Amino acid sequence: TPKDKEEGVLSILLSFANNDVYDPESSQKKLICIQLISSLSEDLGLKITTSVLLPQVCSFSDDEDVEIRLKVIDIISKVAMSIDPEIIQSKLYDMIKRLSNDKNFNVRKKIVKCIPEVLKINKEKCIFSHIASKNAMFVEIIEKLIIDNEINVRLAVIEVIGNIIAQLDKEELSMKIFNFYKNTLEEFYFNLRDQVSSFSSVNYGMMIYNAAYNFPAVLYCYGKDTWEQLRKTYVNLCSEKSLQIRRSIIDSFHEVCAILGSEVTERELLPIYDGFLESTVKEEKQYALRNLPKIIKNVDKSIKEKYFKYIDPVVLFQSKEDNKVRNFKFTNW
Repeated sequence: TPKDKEEGVLSILLSFANNDVYDPESSQKKLICIQLISSLSEDLGLKITTSVLLPQVCSFSDDEDVEIRLKVIDIISKVAMSIDPEIIQSKLYDMIKRLSNDKNFNVRKKIVKCIPEVLKINKEKCIFSHIASKNAMFVEIIEKLIIDNEINVRLAVIEVIGNIIAQLDKEELSMKIFNFYKNTLEEFYFNLRDQVSSFSSVNYGMMIYNAAYNFPAVLYCYGKDTWEQLRKTYVNLCSEKSLQIRRSIIDSFHEVCAILGSEVTERELLPIYDGFLESTVKEEKQYALRNLPKIIKNVDKSIKEKYFKYIDPVVLFQSKEDNKVRNFKFTNW
C-alpha cells in the first residue's frame, strides 16, 4: 500500500541519516540519503516532505562536512517544489539564510545560484494560492552576499542577477543590487581592466560575459530611466573583443532597443550596431543581421532604408515592382 511504501522508504532514509557519526562511511551514507530525498520528495508528498524530509535536510545543512552542505544546496529547489509557500518563507528561508553565512565561501557561492530558482518556485506557488509571495524577504540575503569579502561570491551574484530581479515585484527591487551591478562593472573598466593578470584566480572574462548577458534584464527591471547611469558600461561591454561576449551583446541588442525606444535607438544604439554590421568577423556580422528587423522596427522610415543593403538582394528584388517590395519592408518592420 502507499502507506507501507512511505514507511519503508522513511525507515531506510532515517537509517542512512542517523548512523553513527564515528562510522567511516558516515558522510557517504548522508550523501546517499540526500540524493534519495531529492528523488522521492515529490512522490512522498507535502505532509511527509514537510514533517520528515525537510527537518532532515535542515539538519544536514549544519553538518561539519562541507561536501554535505554543498549537496544540500543541490536539492533545495527540489524540496521547495514539494512544500507550501508558507514553509518556503519560514523553515526553508531560515536554512538558506544560514547557508549564506557559511564559513566556506564555496557554500556561499553555491547558495547564490540556488536563490533564483527558489524565488521562482515561491512566486509561482503564491500566485496559485492567491497569497503574497514575500520574495522581498530574500533581498536581505542577497544584499549581504553582494558585499561578501570573497570576490567569487560577489561575481556569482552577477551571473544570476537577471534571474533574481526578474522574480521580484517592482516595489521589492533593491537599488543596492542595481548599484552593485553598475559599480562592479565601473570598477573593472576604470580600475582593474589593465591590471588583470592571465594568472588571476578570478575569471573576469566570465564576469563580463555574465554582465553582458544580464544587461537587458537589469535595464528592463529597473527601467529605462537608469540608462544614463548604465550607458558608459554598455558602451564598454559593446567594445569587448571576445566573440563570446560580443555575441551575447548582439543577441540581446534588439531587447535593449525595445526598452529604450526609437529616439535613443536612433541616436545612441544604431551607431554601435553599425559597427557590428561592418565587422570583418563573418560570424559576428551574421549574428548582427539575425535581429536586424527587430532592431530597426520602430525607427524612422528614412533610417530603415539605409539598412536594406544588408538584406539578401535575391529577397529584396524578387519582385519586378521594386516599390511594392520596399513598401512591404516598411510595413512589416
